Amino acid sequence: MKKAIKAILLLLLLFLIALPIVCNTEHQELSAEVRTQTSGDYIQLSLGTVHYQQANIGAGKTVVLVHGFSVPYYIWDPTYDFLVAQGYHVLRYDLYGRGYSDRPDVDYTQALFDQQLVELLAALKINQPIDIIGLSMGGAVVAKFVADHPEKVRKIVFIDPSHEAFYSWALSTPLLGEYIATVHMLPKAANSQLGDFSNPEKYASWPDKYRQQMQYHGF
Repeated sequence: MKKAIKAILLLLLLFLIALPIVCNTEHQELSAEVRTQTSGDYIQLSLGTVHYQQANIGAGKTVVLVHGFSVPYYIWDPTYDFLVAQGYHVLRYDLYGRGYSDRPDVDYTQALFDQQLVELLAALKINQPIDIIGLSMGGAVVAKFVADHPEKVRKIVFIDPSHEAFYSWALSTPLLGEYIATVHMLPKAANSQLGDFSNPEKYASWPDKYRQQMQYHGF
């Protein structure tokens, strides 16, 4: 009986060890070759390469679009296309850790994303005050940017902004947090987003598009 219990416990342990390996989707490096196959442009900042896209450079007002926690800059596709058609100079970019921007090995804080935006605007020589739109967590990024650099901003728009800090002791615990994210949260991340749409049947390809960024190390 004891041998049977030990065997069961051993199998359970092996299952728990193997589970994150099976669930892990990060099997590729975000290389220069990968980036040549994407839309948009790339620029080197102090903490890494940033993926961005802009149109109507030199036009009157500049509108900057900041995405949220999970979906990178393609979430702005309809908004970006509309604003470009209206003649605005429009800039959108992937935050560090998302899309095709680098995943620097640093703490992902408001200060990091503020630094990223400040450096990006400077590198692109956007010196005039901007109109800036933040979605979800992008709202928190925008709020930090506006508070620290009011002279750089003309107008602000928040769309469903994050306004409270999220904290989970389990997710914040080394090893345990990575385990929970890998085996419980990430496998559901792509398909669960369909629940955010009023008519999810119109966006059947959305999960597959999201999974593209999940395959790169650092997601």
